[in-house]
Amino acid sequence: MWGFTGILVTYARAAPFVLTFYRLWISVALMLATLFLRRRRLPWRAVLYAVPSGLLLCANLTCYVFAFRLTSITDASVIGALQ
Repeated sequence: MWGFTGILVTYARAAPFVLTFYRLWISVALMLATLFLRRRRLPWRAVLYAVPSGLLLCANLTCYVFAFRLTSITDASVIGALQ
């Protein structure tokens, strides 16, 4: 999916915040489905520890999507890969 991100974001007409919102919630749904299929539980303490990281990931992905709007796909992909 990494290689298609720039193309999908460039041709999507949605705002960068909307694209980031749906991208992160799709990953949450996949992670919860995996936990459900494996019959495992996620402790609340782990969720509380993950919240700051999730917020920083959201900020990172939003800036990444904004970069596609401000520069070319190539420039934003190279900068994202070099982080």
